[in-house]
Amino acid sequence: MNIKYSLLLSVLIGISPLCAQNQISSKPVGFEKLELKKGFNYLGLRLLEKPVYHGNINRLSGKIIKVKNRHNINTGNYLLEVTSGLAEGTVIEASVTANLGLRITLGQNLSSELAVGDAFTIREPHTLASIFGEFNEAGLTSTGASGTSDQVFIPDGNGGFYRYNYSAINFAGDRAWKNRSGNIVNPNLVTLNYTDTMIINAQSEKTLTVEGHLKLTPTSFAITRNVNYLASCYPVGSTLESAFGATNSAGLISTGSSGNSDQIWMPDGSGGFDRYNYSAINFAGDRAWKDRYGNIINPSSIELTPAIIIINFGDAHNIETSQPSSYNLL
Repeated sequence: MNIKYSLLLSVLIGISPLCAQNQISSKPVGFEKLELKKGFNYLGLRLLEKPVYHGNINRLSGKIIKVKNRHNINTGNYLLEVTSGLAEGTVIEASVTANLGLRITLGQNLSSELAVGDAFTIREPHTLASIFGEFNEAGLTSTGASGTSDQVFIPDGNGGFYRYNYSAINFAGDRAWKNRSGNIVNPNLVTLNYTDTMIINAQSEKTLTVEGHLKLTPTSFAITRNVNYLASCYPVGSTLESAFGATNSAGLISTGSSGNSDQIWMPDGSGGFDRYNYSAINFAGDRAWKDRYGNIINPSSIELTPAIIIINFGDAHNIETSQPSSYNLL
């Protein structure tokens, strides 16, 4: 399928203080305006829902984490971010049962990477409702047919996508969010993991405003073979160098050939992509960042787009991206 990719960042971010609550210290919050063009657009959620708990693992068994500490959060589905230890930077969906303490069931077993005492943050996830509005307050194009409405594609974790649109009318005569089968869904229950890329097939140009909290810690990605749709996570000052390191400290697969190295693709705003990789060797005998033509480039001058694609021709592996150094002052 020939897909046109385009997403431009028009306004970066406005930051203001947020009062501490629920055992969470003050965090910077702000907004980001994203210009969508007609056709397929990549969208990365780089401003997040609020963190609601910081703590340490008291007990660990398989997918289950237990915490004895008091808390002010409710039972429900959240995102858990590991902030210390071997798995630092990992973001995983988690189901939390809140009673006298917390029982946290992770979406996958990370017991080989986690340890008692490791620190973590629990954060509310974005949803279709929080980004686009329960009743399409974001103003997506909406008709009685999905084919003539703006469509939102969300990764399903298996290489495919769930698809949603806001329908101007359904068989009950009401406006509603629907899935690709035409069934009505509750947009408050469709969660979005901020490490993933969404794709919006827009029927016309429009501006989407995303509000939320700035992430101040590293982010780890599990890179599978072939195509990985990711969000760049940091909306201000994020570059190839700040995210992946001047000498590839993130751990991308790097060889003397771009075809055998992890490739970072970013929409160029004109329907194509800019492409970069870290080369293990160049003609001068040095390691260096290169563009798609093999030219050595300055990684600090390449700003990351909201959504990126990493093409991995090798085995699955993990990479850890860093926040811009300026975030350490916030």
